[in-house]
Amino acid sequence: MAANIIKRALALGKKSLFFTHRNTLLTQSAEEFAQIELPLGWISSGSRVDLTQPVQLVSLQTLAYWSQEQLSELIKKFDQVIFDECHITNWFTIAQFFCPPIPSTPPFKVIGLTATPWRRSKYESLADYYQTPHVAPLPSVLMAQGFLSPFVYFTINKISRKNLKIEKNGEYEKPGQKAQVNTPEYIDKVIAEWVRLAKGRPTIVFAVDIEHAHAIASLFSQAGIPAAAVDGTMSLKERKKNYQQLENEQILILVSCEALSEGFNVKKVSAVILFRLTTSRAKYFQQIGRGARLWPGKSNCLVLDAVGLIDGEKFGFLEDLTEEDFAIFESEQRPSFSHSPKKTCENCSAMVPAGLRVCSYCNHPFPLPEKGANGTIFSEMKLTVPLSQQEKIDFYHDLLRQAYSQQKSFNWCDRQYKMRYGQHPHVQWRKGAIFGDDPTPKQKSAYQQYLKAIAQQAHLSQDWIQANQWEM
Repeated sequence: MAANIIKRALALGKKSLFFTHRNTLLTQSAEEFAQIELPLGWISSGSRVDLTQPVQLVSLQTLAYWSQEQLSELIKKFDQVIFDECHITNWFTIAQFFCPPIPSTPPFKVIGLTATPWRRSKYESLADYYQTPHVAPLPSVLMAQGFLSPFVYFTINKISRKNLKIEKNGEYEKPGQKAQVNTPEYIDKVIAEWVRLAKGRPTIVFAVDIEHAHAIASLFSQAGIPAAAVDGTMSLKERKKNYQQLENEQILILVSCEALSEGFNVKKVSAVILFRLTTSRAKYFQQIGRGARLWPGKSNCLVLDAVGLIDGEKFGFLEDLTEEDFAIFESEQRPSFSHSPKKTCENCSAMVPAGLRVCSYCNHPFPLPEKGANGTIFSEMKLTVPLSQQEKIDFYHDLLRQAYSQQKSFNWCDRQYKMRYGQHPHVQWRKGAIFGDDPTPKQKSAYQQYLKAIAQQAHLSQDWIQANQWEM
């Protein structure tokens, strides 16, 4: 998106500054910009500054050492500023020289880019800096249209938050978390759940800290599962080597506490393990979002929640996010969001929304819950799926069968569904809708031809076909 914004500005003779807060993001952006041959200059540590280039990749940390005169001169030479990950970068002190809080007016156009427009503090909001939000298609829409991988969520009983202190940065204290999750017994149980649910899948793990990350990687390796840990003390070259090993499946598990939240781009990842608590909604969705990218043969991404974030912090599902979630409000008026309660499927270990009569993952009917039951010990991970009603699932299945018989696209089904219920259906509902759980080879072949015909009509790629193997 940033590359296209900059390219259109260049066509109009406009020059752009592109701000990031991490060198890994600078490098990643440079690689993407180079694909469309943007003329680039760098303002970062170790780079020679060449302001004759109309597009500048700028490290905010480097810019913080510039003098007032240098900054003023920079402003005069450029027409627009783009803040990448603006929910973070706009709060750098140096950033406010280029984008002061409203009602002050910057001397040029300012654009902020983020997939997670939330701040932890109720006293901070993107509305402090930006006047108009432009929301891209929602994750549920992108999943329904086959542009993002669908998710399947598993969780266990929440780890205790009772005695955990909140640190000055707003996060749960690390020592209290580690006392519960950084033990061989706990890690081994999570490894056993990974083997049961996600064996063979390229997986990333988010740990409490560096020590915890290396302990997890070590125990996975001892279990015969190739694993590695990365952290901020490693060079970018070292980290990239591990990323490549994960993509090549030389390792299956890559663990980190912070290094993978931003700037990590291994599309093959099809499982994410959440092994630490966070109070940050943005961090939570950034972590699971690492598995949202498409890859040939990748049908979904599993989220294995080992600490109880999905339900415990009420962050919910990526595909449940609505336009209201992406609205920006003045700091004092920000609403709190909560998501629907969940329950578990005893047949397939799924954790599912409380409103379902049958599990939308395995179609098993739910027994009535037993009064007084409580889960105080480590149990198997339970699958979680977004809230729906069986009536809605049945209606969507009818639409999918009709679309198949008339050679219509999934988009037609989704439009009909939204006209009736006011929201998009969940993409996982497509699984087995036409031929059931055990299609014949002839049916599989016919379904492949159907996907190819739809892809040809809509000019969709082979990746889209691979991501929509719902009847295979």
